[in-house]
Amino acid sequence: FLKGRNGDFEKTVETWLDLAKKGQTFVYENTLVSLLKNDEKKQIADFFSALGKTALDDQLSHIGYYENVFESKKAKCEDESKKLGGMYFKLCVLLGIAIMLILA
Repeated sequence: FLKGRNGDFEKTVETWLDLAKKGQTFVYENTLVSLLKNDEKKQIADFFSALGKTALDDQLSHIGYYENVFESKKAKCEDESKKLGGMYFKLCVLLGIAIMLILA
């Protein structure tokens, strides 16, 4: 799945997989993964560490719960990206105009 890919997401998944093979998924929260915030790393570690330890019905409800959690987190991040993305674009345009005025 990840062979030949070198992006941040792939490195994040590989880090988690290496820790999971060693049985140290709880350490994932403390790894230096710049792509995710600390609370997001904790949620992912909690999600994967609980799988396979209970009955099927409990696991399915666990998956459903985290599916809702991750969907709400995704929606929140998309809204934040839309809000801040426009602001950063405008800031760069203003910075470019300021540099042109200084150089002129």
